[in-house]
Amino acid sequence: MKMKHALLTLALLAAATTAQAETTVALSAQVQAAVDGALAVPGARVVPVAYTLSGTRACAAESAVIGRPIDGSGKFAVKLTGKGCTGWAWLQVDVWAPVPVTTRLVREGERLDDAVTFVERQITAGRAPVTLSADSVAARPLALGQAVMPVDVKRLGGSAGDTVKVLVQSGALAVETSGRLVSCGRDKTCAVLASGKHVEGRFADGRLVVELP
Repeated sequence: MKMKHALLTLALLAAATTAQAETTVALSAQVQAAVDGALAVPGARVVPVAYTLSGTRACAAESAVIGRPIDGSGKFAVKLTGKGCTGWAWLQVDVWAPVPVTTRLVREGERLDDAVTFVERQITAGRAPVTLSADSVAARPLALGQAVMPVDVKRLGGSAGDTVKVLVQSGALAVETSGRLVSCGRDKTCAVLASGKHVEGRFADGRLVVELP
């Protein structure tokens, strides 16, 4: 019964998200290229909902630039450049991305990779979805159906400054050494080796496993 209730809750969450009607406008190839280049949320899609030219002087744009990263839904200035002319426009967009949502009650310290599903949600500026890995655990108790935010996640394996065993693998070659954990983002695990080299990997069996090409 509990599992059935959980599945129903998640189905309703997904339906509520996807059922919202999207109003979209067509963009020129130049403006679309500017949007693609400015998008700062991995795996997200951008829905343009309004595009308005500023001023009365027409400019046949050959290129377009958006000066700040698109890190969520909002209004963005677009600089248009053509032969002997420049112009400006305002672009209103909605940004959507998969967000991890809990499929059950999660206790503090529990792994999150098998306790979430991904539901597409609208993203607001400054609130990009958290990226989970096998080392991600709950930093606090989480309710069923709760969207997981960066503040809800911590990593296994220690804190910055701690000494850790590091297993470096490259093909069939594997070398174990030691390193010092350093901060490199909430969704990453990094260390500095005795040689001074910075590496990024994942925790497994109490070691930081680093795979090199």
